[in-house]
Amino acid sequence: MIPRYNLIAVRCVVCVCLLAGLAVAGTTAVVAQTPDLEVDAVAARSDAGAGTTRLDVYTRVPYTSLRFLAASDAFEARYEVTIGVHELEGEDRSGNLLQTRIFEQEVEAADYAQTQTDRLFDRTIQSLELAPGRYLLEFQVEDQASNRTFVEELPVHVRDLSMPFALSDLILIDAYDDEANSIAPTVGTRVGSEQDHFKLFYEIYSDRERQVRVSRELLRIPQGGPPSVRSLLGFGTSDDLEDAEISYQETAPSQIRDGRNQYVVEIPLQDLGVGEYLARVVVHDEAGNELDRTERAITLQWSGLAEHVRDLDDAIAQLTYIAKKRDLDYIRAGRTEQERVSRFREFWTRRDPTPGTNRNERMEEYYYRIAYANREFGNFGNGWMTDRGEVMMRFGEPDFVDRHPFNFDVKPYEVWYYHRIGRRFIFIDETGLGDYELMVPYWDDRTRLR
Repeated sequence: MIPRYNLIAVRCVVCVCLLAGLAVAGTTAVVAQTPDLEVDAVAARSDAGAGTTRLDVYTRVPYTSLRFLAASDAFEARYEVTIGVHELEGEDRSGNLLQTRIFEQEVEAADYAQTQTDRLFDRTIQSLELAPGRYLLEFQVEDQASNRTFVEELPVHVRDLSMPFALSDLILIDAYDDEANSIAPTVGTRVGSEQDHFKLFYEIYSDRERQVRVSRELLRIPQGGPPSVRSLLGFGTSDDLEDAEISYQETAPSQIRDGRNQYVVEIPLQDLGVGEYLARVVVHDEAGNELDRTERAITLQWSGLAEHVRDLDDAIAQLTYIAKKRDLDYIRAGRTEQERVSRFREFWTRRDPTPGTNRNERMEEYYYRIAYANREFGNFGNGWMTDRGEVMMRFGEPDFVDRHPFNFDVKPYEVWYYHRIGRRFIFIDETGLGDYELMVPYWDDRTRLR
């Protein structure tokens, strides 16, 4: 169940999850992501006074990663979370262990079907008091029934928020209940393209009443932007993104009260292309002087599509193994990016094995193969365009691979066996640099198993 927090009691209001390669700057954390565990760190002003900042730390564990056991009238799972806080020395070297937090979590599913769905997650939150600085958080989640363990690391930069005027970090929220005055934080940066807006929550802290101007912006992060880890840890700044395209911007006067001021805002998504964005809030005084700013990453992606797909043009080009030329030409001929996305969706909708559901398993499997090929065979560029990548795309993972990387009198080679379709493919590394080429075309009858 998603934990909800009363707005008046909220003390940590920034959640930052980062997809690999995301470029962003500021004071929030890089979020490591795996299929089994996601983690966030959220910083805000502490009630303990100057010298410390409160850091709320979130975990999100899929039900499918846990082993549920039958109880009297439900299914139950238990897991243990260990969070270690280390000093961070330099960019990526952890130092002394400063504190450890260990706690257990119980999860209940009403029926067996809930234990098997990949759309249910268990979320936790723990609050830490830390001095401003850079830290490395180490997470370990151990399922009690299966002893399966998931591990993640999360570097964070904790700001000093005890200044006379300060902005909390931003938090992306799943839901906001105006009547109950509560929010449900999101663990992650991903926003589905089917939404017409997303919600952000933040706080402004002030030592007195004052009139200010608040600017809210959404910037499109260009591909190949500044390295995210350096920016987030304070080794870089978002000044590198000053030339980025501003996709959304609004500025309005605001009367700030003495103490803690809380805001929930909606950022529209109409006509925005999928990709990576930077949400930014900047506050100026009446004379135009900047008082503070806060930023966080947002990733707009197609709903139901695996996180491996990040760029529309790349996703269209990668259809070459299954799409006819007229299909590709039709998709690319869309006058706007939204129209191209719509035509892209139409292409996959016609191939959806489970129409009427939120997922298109065939589309997801195809782009999982793309991601695998890029990861495993991308020594010389896009792995999906290599010979091994093409065979992977067309036929999936082989049933067996016979590898011969080191031979005295024969060039390195691999033999991929597909017993299920009666084929085998031989790849030879002619250069000795890992650039394996298919010896016989995949459509040739000589690839048949005799």
